Amino acid sequence: MLDDKTIKILYDIVIKEIHQVPYLIEKFSLSRRQFAYIIEKINAEFANDDEEKLKIENDVISTPLGFLDARRKYFKSYLHQDSMIITGQNRQDLLLFLLCQGKDYNPLDDAMEIIESSRSTTLSELNILKDRLSRRSIFIRYNRDRGYYIVGDEQEIRYLVIEKILHHVHSANGVDIISFFFKKRSTEDHGEIERFIQQLLEKYDLQIFGDRLRELTVGFSILLPRLLKFENFLLDDRVIDQSSSSYKFTRELCSSYGIYQYNNINYVYYWVKGLSSTSDLSNKESKVIVPLLTSFLRSFEAVSGVRVSTDSPLYMTLYHHFQSSYYRVMFKFPIVNPLLEMIQDDYFGLYNIVALSTNLSSGTYFKQISKDELAFLTIHLLVSFTELQKNSSVYRRCLIICPHGVGTSAFIQKELSKLFKGIDFYLPGQLEEDDLSKIDFIVSTVLDETIEKYDKPYIVVDPYMIYKRSKDLEKNIGQLIQPKSWDGINIEDILSIVRSHVSLNQFLDIQQSLIKYQIQSDEMNKEMEELPLLSQLITPNLVTLQIQASDWESAVYQTALPLITYGKVTESYVNEMIQTVKDLGPYVVITKSVALPHARPEAGAKELAISVGVLQSPVNFGNRENDPVKYVFGLSALDSHTHLEAMSELVELLEEDKFYHLLDSAGTAEEIVDYIKEYEQRRVL
Repeated sequence: MLDDKTIKILYDIVIKEIHQVPYLIEKFSLSRRQFAYIIEKINAEFANDDEEKLKIENDVISTPLGFLDARRKYFKSYLHQDSMIITGQNRQDLLLFLLCQGKDYNPLDDAMEIIESSRSTTLSELNILKDRLSRRSIFIRYNRDRGYYIVGDEQEIRYLVIEKILHHVHSANGVDIISFFFKKRSTEDHGEIERFIQQLLEKYDLQIFGDRLRELTVGFSILLPRLLKFENFLLDDRVIDQSSSSYKFTRELCSSYGIYQYNNINYVYYWVKGLSSTSDLSNKESKVIVPLLTSFLRSFEAVSGVRVSTDSPLYMTLYHHFQSSYYRVMFKFPIVNPLLEMIQDDYFGLYNIVALSTNLSSGTYFKQISKDELAFLTIHLLVSFTELQKNSSVYRRCLIICPHGVGTSAFIQKELSKLFKGIDFYLPGQLEEDDLSKIDFIVSTVLDETIEKYDKPYIVVDPYMIYKRSKDLEKNIGQLIQPKSWDGINIEDILSIVRSHVSLNQFLDIQQSLIKYQIQSDEMNKEMEELPLLSQLITPNLVTLQIQASDWESAVYQTALPLITYGKVTESYVNEMIQTVKDLGPYVVITKSVALPHARPEAGAKELAISVGVLQSPVNFGNRENDPVKYVFGLSALDSHTHLEAMSELVELLEEDKFYHLLDSAGTAEEIVDYIKEYEQRRVL
């Protein structure tokens, strides 16, 4: 029998088609010897003869077609049967779901049945779970009258259950622990609860989709016994709008299942609000959400130089995000962002700007916001700022199946469109039913029945590894859409001739090169233009040291004067800088002693640039927390995104004490620019 790690590696090889040995070794923290041993175990379990065995050649796993087909059926079969592969972590989560249902009596036999294990294994898993839960002040108890049960802060228990549900909802490891749990044991018929919730959503015209809908239906089914029994906590009810569709939905859902306690009804209401959103800005909650969004956008403009108008599509996108995020954050509901690591690594510039913007924003909400929420906010901004350019000649059409949410789906669509210019990528809601038949292949983040109903070639991918594994994706997608002919030339004939003259690896490389050439035009094969760095925007002639300023207006004008002198902006742009502070207040003071004045591009920005002014004596801008200001950075931005990479550098530099010391001690402007260039080199390393 294969262990947990081996099963996960096999899944990556077979379903996700990850064949690069160094990547798998790094992902699973293995030595080469350990990895080779795992491949031997897989072969011993499944391969009937040498022709079906996995082999490692030049750091690539060779996967015979017969082996792949058989193992795909092996994993897909678990979608349709009552048993499944149960890992140690899965066993502990099953026990958690069992105990958190709050039943009157949970004997050891029930625990043994739910994880299909012996008495000794079950006791061992209970002890491991007990240790894990105790770190969160949740405790497993036992007595003869109740058997095993769980105690602790009720909101924390519910938070933990939903968090685990989200983990499994977002997981694409080929095992459906949630379906398994309901097949084994459930207080109510989960299928009936799911259907009833969907009917109520239609009745009250509420929109909850994908993973968020599954979170609600699964979480409500598992937590229902607790919602009927426990109410030892209080929730602020000042933002509840009893006339809203969300509240009417909640009341009918709760009353239909016997939930009448006031706090539990409110709990479900806030849960629903954290999963859904509406476009109505006139309702009661808008009085809470609009000030939060206004505070964030003002801070974001101060840090990035990007102004978002209230009539723009981005404003409504962000409103919807804050609308649901507010309830998740303030009423302690978990959120899991499967793209968090990717956003932090590959889009750290914008992520850092968003993080600083939330730090500068006022309100309890911003002090409690998680990294997952920050990453979702970054995704919304990133998708909005990026113009998706499509080739006029599209060779293939791809359907993206991703139940992880609208923002995540749009982000994946953007990334894939960027990587494969000759392919048109669609989300399910973007196509009419008739058009679905014209789809050539599918890219999915999960392996489930949805893929089967389309009867199209498919690949399964990790959403957060799309960018890092672009070469593997090119290979896998290329194999799915290999052309029959091209410009009158039969590609298969060419490849059949080539095959007899080269090695297998050379043949695969040539095949992939032909496919890549066929699906991408010359224009789209050009590398994307990199965003300018900070050292390209701050040049020595734009740096002014030892400025003598009598007040903040003088400080801004003298700092921005080189921008006028060297043709970066018009004088009206600088006047607009000053007027903006007068109109909107000292929001341009973004941190201690630092101001970042700017204006709208149409006010007179001519070139992308940043000027630097170091004052001889600090001046007050009227910002109680961060006055007085000694360092002024004047920004000339031409659009909403070109300067963001440079701004992210500046945000990082402003966290270094050495940078401030240099600004104070520098005798020439060149010293400051040289320091920025050295920093950029360190940043790359």
